[in-house]
Amino acid sequence: MNKYSSKAVKTAATVGMSLAMVLSSAVPVLAADPAAKGVVETVIDQKDKVEDLLDLLGDAKNIAADDEVGGAKELFEAAAEVEFKDIFDQTIDGVDVKTILENAYKYASVAGYTDEQKDILEYLVGTKIDNVVKTAVEHAADLLTTLADLEAYAAPVDTDDVKLYNKVKDLLDFKGNIALKGEANKDNADNLEKIEDLFADLKSDVEDYKEDTVESDAKKFAKALAAENVAGKTVEALVDDEVAIPYTSLSTLKAFITKVTKDSYKLVDIKYGDVKNEGVVADYIEGLETIASEMQDVKDLLNDTKSEKKEFDKLDEKLSDLADVIKTDAKDSELDAIDDAIAAFRASDVKALKEYVETVVNEFWTVTTEQRTSGSYRVKEVDAGLGRYYAFKTVAENDLYKLMTTLVDSDEEDTYYDLLVADAASTDELLKAVTTDIEGITLNSTMTNKQAAKIVAAKKALSKLDANEKAIYNSLKRSEKADVDANRDLIEALYIKMILNGDITQSGWVDKGNGDWDYIAEDGSRPSKWIASGANWYYVKNGTMLRNSWIASDAQGTRWYYVDDNGVMVSNTTVNGYTFNSYGVWVK
Repeated sequence: MNKYSSKAVKTAATVGMSLAMVLSSAVPVLAADPAAKGVVETVIDQKDKVEDLLDLLGDAKNIAADDEVGGAKELFEAAAEVEFKDIFDQTIDGVDVKTILENAYKYASVAGYTDEQKDILEYLVGTKIDNVVKTAVEHAADLLTTLADLEAYAAPVDTDDVKLYNKVKDLLDFKGNIALKGEANKDNADNLEKIEDLFADLKSDVEDYKEDTVESDAKKFAKALAAENVAGKTVEALVDDEVAIPYTSLSTLKAFITKVTKDSYKLVDIKYGDVKNEGVVADYIEGLETIASEMQDVKDLLNDTKSEKKEFDKLDEKLSDLADVIKTDAKDSELDAIDDAIAAFRASDVKALKEYVETVVNEFWTVTTEQRTSGSYRVKEVDAGLGRYYAFKTVAENDLYKLMTTLVDSDEEDTYYDLLVADAASTDELLKAVTTDIEGITLNSTMTNKQAAKIVAAKKALSKLDANEKAIYNSLKRSEKADVDANRDLIEALYIKMILNGDITQSGWVDKGNGDWDYIAEDGSRPSKWIASGANWYYVKNGTMLRNSWIASDAQGTRWYYVDDNGVMVSNTTVNGYTFNSYGVWVK
């Protein structure tokens, strides 16, 4: 006789009109096969879609009013000409319609279809109820055969009695669905009542037995659980040893946890519900749930950083070119190729690379260096918390992995990734030096020290752009090359002027002695304006700092300020009977 789980989904005692008649003299118990459970759940989930499908076949209210299916046949044939020519070849949620309709018919009572809808289903799939009837009768017989076992029971309880208890409990879970119709079933009804009475006595003894044996049962259950395999790893290895497991196994792990905690996964003859609160079992389940939670974190992280990954993928060719030439302790002859590959990276490239490393890679792995006793360094990969679910070489991808784990020099701790982040922005810095930094400087300008510094920087930047057969220059965009070329002659001319002239004016504050100061702007002009220096404000007129003076905010004298003997604007004080607020404005 088959065994059936208490968690199985209940199959209706009657399925359609024909099955109801067959079962009028039997005591069917709900189907409890775990495989059937999944089918029934699928049918229930698809109930609305199946109902929509049936509605398209015609007005169900007018079908089979007198237990005939002729109307259904006629309507179906008419509909088939229009919309359902290949109905059985179509799918719903990935399942073919024919299978769905067959299962919907088989489990019609569970899904709650109307009689009219059942009749349409009967016509569509035919009357295929023999197996359903057979299963129902077997369940009824299985329940009744337990009567002899129960009558033979005598305390004290042993493991076989616990198995009997579990079996009877599973079967009696379906007692509300047992069909007892007519006098022919009176004996079966009496037998059921007798079973329930005997079971009550057994239940009391078994519960006492479980309390006495829960600790040893928990150890047995935990031992069996520890040995179970999940995604190629044992539970013990996953929880106790924290072995690596790919995050892509999340659904497999979740399904395993559900089966164990729902008692639908066979683990010795002990129910999870009886030992779930025992530490050794609870620890394993909690450990698995923690792993599942961390796997979900990984999935969420990867989903939330799709934009960073997309920008990183754009660097594939540049990363590949750099990875091909780097090596620890590179020879002088190899440095040019490395410099050229690094020069290909722009500031925006480095930003995208850093974003990917910091938001994705470093959530799984980080890189650190340690010094050996010999004085040289080596790279170590460090699990950042989620590393067991995503291998470093995989999440970093081959070229980036090589950059992050290859030292520039064995006697130093920087990797090529560190070098790239530190130096790759130099292309943009060079471009800025020869373009925006020298804007406003002309051959007619009074040469100041700050302007001279910018001219020298522009000259050096131009040389670097043109070095190694213009390697960096050639990596620029067309518009950027045009900007550089437009300034070439000016940079050379300004540089020559600076060298030949030799007369460079100091910019900024110039000490004139006796407390007097001048202020020269960067372009050599002598402005009239407020100048901030540290926490103080000073006013210069035609480049000369005013002292012990009143300064109006505008020609109308809307607001007045005062600078003391040191040239500092006064505030929050009273001078010669005049009060100034925190903004330095005279208020009374």
